[in-house]
Amino acid sequence: MPELDKWKSELCQEVRDVVEKVRDDLVALCPAGCDEMRMKSLFRGFHTVAGTARQFRLAELESIGLSLEQVVARLRWEHRRMDGETLELLLEGTDVICDLVDAWAQGSRCLTPPDFRQRVFEATGAAPGPAEAIRK
Repeated sequence: MPELDKWKSELCQEVRDVVEKVRDDLVALCPAGCDEMRMKSLFRGFHTVAGTARQFRLAELESIGLSLEQVVARLRWEHRRMDGETLELLLEGTDVICDLVDAWAQGSRCLTPPDFRQRVFEATGAAPGPAEAIRK
């Protein structure tokens, strides 16, 4: 069991580190609106969260990571600047990610708020996946 606790701790720290970098990139993008290097970094950050979640079979976290990755991808594909609404959505997404990871680390179940899921859907035009509880 101590080995599992070590893995959980490492996963949580890795996700928190990625989220911190994503938040830094989002804050830096705020005045510029569209910096390709930072947009790539954001995409990679959310992609990393989703991939890490998949390794641990954390379906809800993986779904949110992939959905937020798609929000960033859509901005990049459409060559759009980051607007205030999208910035707010992505920042809230980092909070949701942290809440999901913290709940999992404590052995609790946590679901993404339905209103957040709806806003992600509207931002991507695609459903953010099933609202499943994090698997233990």
